[in-house]
Amino acid sequence: MVKNLKEKSDLKSFITSSVMKAMEVVPRHLFASPAFNSQLTSEGRLELIYTHDKAMTATDESNESSPEIIGVQVSWVWQFCSLFE
Repeated sequence: MVKNLKEKSDLKSFITSSVMKAMEVVPRHLFASPAFNSQLTSEGRLELIYTHDKAMTATDESNESSPEIIGVQVSWVWQFCSLFE
């Protein structure tokens, strides 16, 4: 997923290297709803969950943004907070 973010994402220039490193470690599949594309195999679900530009169902009522959107949001918050150090 991070490799695809670095190579394919139109938003990669907005994601800091610290956030990219964190995204390599955080297991995104733990945040997926068990019902998320339950018709797929486990491998198919994991492939879809780790697609860099696709949102996923987190609960019955909410979605989690795509990894590239999350990366940009966290990077912006990180940069904003660093202004007050």
